[in-house]
Amino acid sequence: MAEHVDLPDFSNLDMTGKIQITNQHMDHGGYSDISRGTLTDGGDETVVAVKTLRVRRMTDSTCAKERLRKRLYREVVVWRALRHPNVAPLLGFTNPLEGPPALISP
Repeated sequence: MAEHVDLPDFSNLDMTGKIQITNQHMDHGGYSDISRGTLTDGGDETVVAVKTLRVRRMTDSTCAKERLRKRLYREVVVWRALRHPNVAPLLGFTNPLEGPPALISP
């Protein structure tokens, strides 16, 4: 059984339910697919890039969900720390317990 590890609180970055994919699979990488989407927040709509992490097989086990959550949070921690003119900022993510885990950028 996997040990539970407390992860940082990123609830302020949770965009679950606010993202609508408008163009499936514009591009892809080794572990993710990139799509165009719309962020709806407070009545405003913004075009965003949606990086959906590819999940080979999702089970309902607590261990699998914990591994997926750790994977997403690792990406969030690294991306939030990046500061470079050629790297888009991270706006947020979608909750992997509510659907495919995704990272959102402008």
